[in-house]
Amino acid sequence: MVEPQKLGAGSGWSWIKEGFYYFKQNPVTWILACIVMLIIFAGLSFIPLLNLAGSLLGPVFTAGFMLGCQKVYQGDDFTLGDLFSGFQTNAGALVLVGLINLLMTIAVIVVAFGILIAAMGMDGMALLGQLRSSPDPAAILVPMLLMVLLAMALLIPVMMAYMFAPALVAIHGVPVMRSFALSFKGCLRNMIPFFTYSILVTLLFIAAVIPIGLGLLILIPVLICSLFAAYRQIYTDSVLAE
Repeated sequence: MVEPQKLGAGSGWSWIKEGFYYFKQNPVTWILACIVMLIIFAGLSFIPLLNLAGSLLGPVFTAGFMLGCQKVYQGDDFTLGDLFSGFQTNAGALVLVGLINLLMTIAVIVVAFGILIAAMGMDGMALLGQLRSSPDPAAILVPMLLMVLLAMALLIPVMMAYMFAPALVAIHGVPVMRSFALSFKGCLRNMIPFFTYSILVTLLFIAAVIPIGLGLLILIPVLICSLFAAYRQIYTDSVLAE
């Protein structure tokens, strides 16, 4: 592993292209793995007291995908069992990554709400009471929209810190807090490639949902693989051997 490298704007397309390379080696298995993961998370969301488990286990499954991509990069096959390989590689640290990410997300929402009520010059209970009693939909929608937009803006640094943390912990054994710092640094140095990447992903998403959403069966695993491609290009100096 090297210090996070600054890549060119075209790297955003390179990540998607490399992600598709990993996917096409074993597309059926990748699709099945994504479906299994979605079923697991959907099931957890309906179980009382376990609905937060998804936030804690998210990095573990992400790490499984990253480890699977690493196998493909090294010339091996991706298997359905790779989805669960994160449970065998620094699982405790990965769960801690999920916990810290959850706490940071909650903190951002609380801060956004606090800023909103401070700007409106009232306390939280008064604001909630006003929203409930107001007959004007705009009186409810505008403050809520402002809070959502503010929270989204504040969540960007959190997402940057989390983006590569599971891969750094699982593949390189980087300590949890260090993984957040390195992930944030890697994203910060590559804002332009990520901007390009986000535009391309948006266009691909629109194209994927046109055929009754069936394109998502391909796009979702490709994007997961592209995350590994971004990680690999930013944090290693190796070259993909196709």
